[in-house]
Amino acid sequence: MDNLADYRRTLQRLMTIIGSGIENVIPGHGPMLSSEEARRIAREDLRYLDAISSCAERNDAAAAKTIPLPRAVGVYGMVNHHLDNCRKAGLAIEPS
Repeated sequence: MDNLADYRRTLQRLMTIIGSGIENVIPGHGPMLSSEEARRIAREDLRYLDAISSCAERNDAAAAKTIPLPRAVGVYGMVNHHLDNCRKAGLAIEPS
């Protein structure tokens, strides 16, 4: 995520497109998804972004660190990716 607002708009646009009768989504990585799977993932990602945004508004870095990742929590590097996302949202989080 380079820009939280841009990513949110992209996900919302994806939800609109999927809602227009699309049956399958072919993401940039990973397997082909049904439209319902893609909608579920987009909703999870939007909740994740909302949680980061809420922490940034409150300047609560400690709470941001505890936000559960929507997917791939056990994948190597995802925790660091999450912390980078928090930093990009304006939270002061020291590199790990």
